[in-house]
Amino acid sequence: MGRIVLHSRRSAFILGEALVTFGLLNGLLLLEYEQVTQYKQQVQRLEKRYQVAQQERLAAMKAWHTYDQP
Repeated sequence: MGRIVLHSRRSAFILGEALVTFGLLNGLLLLEYEQVTQYKQQVQRLEKRYQVAQQERLAAMKAWHTYDQP
């Protein structure tokens, strides 16, 4: 009977360890997913800002070119 109790405690400990590990991994995966999502959103925002800056640069070059000519 002593071996059965000891074996059950060991199994319960291993199960508890597995559940804690699963919970930690799940939390880390959620954090990683959130970071990837934020990164993709930041890339999209920066691409839009870059396109606007390119358009403004072209407009400024055209304005300078027309101003420079008599």
